Amino acid sequence: MARSPEKDLAVLVADKNMEFAIKGIVSRTEALNIRQVRVDVYVHPERDPGCLGHGHNFLENLVNEYKYYIVMFDREGCGRDALSR
Repeated sequence: MARSPEKDLAVLVADKNMEFAIKGIVSRTEALNIRQVRVDVYVHPERDPGCLGHGHNFLENLVNEYKYYIVMFDREGCGRDALSR
């Protein structure tokens, strides 16, 4: 029988600024009128290009630990700046 994940959310981000932003947001549960969110934030060592190109590889080892996953990075600096959105 499959076990349900222990934590709600894993967030993979490109830098420390995004990490602190996410941690700040999820710590304000009362102000946002939401329940406590069990979240872990990971910073990809390759920053924006790593999140874009290898984010799925980074998170695949965590696939059974979380209910949801988010990958966040800046369009500028990810290696595809010249392409249309």
